[in-house]
Amino acid sequence: MILEAILFFIIFSIVISYLTYIIVSSKNEDEDIQSTNVKQLPCNSGQCIVNLYTGKKVCPSDNSIVYETPGVTYCQDINQCSGPFPFAINIDGSTNLTGECEVKGCPCSKKSRCPEYVMSAFNLNSTELPNRRNKNRKLFSQISNEDNSPISLEFPNNQFCTSTPQWITYTTPGCGFLFEKDFDLNTFQRCLNSNPCEKGILAFISETFEDFNFSNFMFTNVGCVKGTKCDELTIPVFDQTLGKIVCLN
Repeated sequence: MILEAILFFIIFSIVISYLTYIIVSSKNEDEDIQSTNVKQLPCNSGQCIVNLYTGKKVCPSDNSIVYETPGVTYCQDINQCSGPFPFAINIDGSTNLTGECEVKGCPCSKKSRCPEYVMSAFNLNSTELPNRRNKNRKLFSQISNEDNSPISLEFPNNQFCTSTPQWITYTTPGCGFLFEKDFDLNTFQRCLNSNPCEKGILAFISETFEDFNFSNFMFTNVGCVKGTKCDELTIPVFDQTLGKIVCLN
């Protein structure tokens, strides 16, 4: 009786294992068939497709028709970014909040991000912007990427690629001594020389260095940018057209 029971159990186990294998194989085969039969849908003439995972945009060389694959790509106008990737990436690596491309067929991004030349950005740690009554030097902290890739702004209402000269007063690391008085350019130069950036060099940012106005420096934003530190007797200005720091006397 014992041998017969053991033999029955072995045969029963083999039958159950075989049936399980048949069921699982059949299910996998059905899934493979379904995945290979995803229906592609035509975009409008001249439109591109955007990858739902990377934001990369692939456009036709003429006004021919490309096809979107639901769940993988979606149709998008060649000079626009919208939908899951609403931010158009500019030439300098920053994003355009309107979704309009600077160049034809620009890639798209899920998040707003800083230009490639910005090495550290500023994160507001409070619901209140700086004011003369609040002398908290920790209102702003700095954020950066270890691999020096463009900085994505997870919370664009509270994160900034650049800062006003006044806001550096409220930043850590920063230039707390600026609380002493209404500072002039000579005083702010002490801050520039101390370079309170986690990464990069603190410099004024201007479209061209010729546009920088010494007398209105308070209205020119500063940022922690790529480049070489200037000597202590000159003013560092990042020229966006040249893509580098220019040291002005």
